[in-house]
Amino acid sequence: MDITLTEKEVSESWKKVRANKGSPGIDGVSVTDFETNILHNLTLVRREWNEGQFQCQPYKTVVLRKNKKKRVISIPTVSDRIIHTALAAKLTQLFEPEFEAISYGYRPNRSYVDAIRKIEQLRDEGYKTVIDADIKGYFDHIPHTSLINTLKKYLPEQWVATLMYVLVHHQMDGESVASEWGGRAGIPQGSALSPLMANLYLDSFDEELLDRGGEQIIRYADDFVVLLKDENRANTSLQFITGYLTHLGLSLNEEKTRVVTFNEGFTFLGVSFVDSIVIPLKTHTEKALIAAGKYSLEMDNEEIDEQRSAEDEELNISLWHSQLPASLKTLQAEIYDDDSGIPIEPDDSRLTRLSLNQIARLKLTYIHKQGR
Repeated sequence: MDITLTEKEVSESWKKVRANKGSPGIDGVSVTDFETNILHNLTLVRREWNEGQFQCQPYKTVVLRKNKKKRVISIPTVSDRIIHTALAAKLTQLFEPEFEAISYGYRPNRSYVDAIRKIEQLRDEGYKTVIDADIKGYFDHIPHTSLINTLKKYLPEQWVATLMYVLVHHQMDGESVASEWGGRAGIPQGSALSPLMANLYLDSFDEELLDRGGEQIIRYADDFVVLLKDENRANTSLQFITGYLTHLGLSLNEEKTRVVTFNEGFTFLGVSFVDSIVIPLKTHTEKALIAAGKYSLEMDNEEIDEQRSAEDEELNISLWHSQLPASLKTLQAEIYDDDSGIPIEPDDSRLTRLSLNQIARLKLTYIHKQGR
């Protein structure tokens, strides 16, 4: 292949693949199986790749369903995973200087915690209006031709051909995720290369939006919010976003895209932002924020008692024993890990684990219940 891989690059890639574990690919070979003769296997993978004899295998596809939505995960073989991971590491060194500071997903030394902190900083600086956006099926709709043209701006043509072969073109003759894409669009969720390609493809979008001035975008892979000081610019900003994504062959999910304020509240990266309150909705998000030193793990009983009042208790009872609107059912399910959508009394242990107090949750509940 045109992109030569060193022994060290393959070895480091194997360490990442082993650490990630994962299920076997279409050949049935697990990470444990591959490791039984690791030196021979790594030497063989690197030699075949560098000599142009490496044959990528079809992805094994797994269909995940959540809330009646289908998500297709494409699982490469262990050998392919090693190649994908090594190429991703090599290309990251080339692409990282090109990416904007506001892109936080799948990048070295960046995380969703950094994105959350940046949103808080911008909120405190007066950015109170938010475009809460959702790209419709991003990974499934990235046009191959446009992605190839983007790659050619940074890489030799032969490298581009190799990357597209590894990522999608080797799938064309078999039953694979490519059959769903029709061979023209989409990159597999499951390849180590895909997050890097996804970031690269949206980099021009980041640049164009920032160059407009007055708008601040925070993006984590295909999830993003745009913050503005002037709410009157929200509609024109949304029009620009829609138009530029159309230029990229993408579109917004209209049902999930909206213009809101911090007073109204919105959810991003597993966190609900309401006024000056930040509420982690998932335990892993909360733990990450705690680890970063942003929140204490829990309040002691005295602190909780100090913030309780008869009014709060009454609000608690009235809200959690009434029929909740559809907008709140999803929120409730996220907070309490409950998919039933039926109003339930908050679990005491769950409330204790959450980094903020129950009154914040009541305020969030009340705002959403009023349909704001």
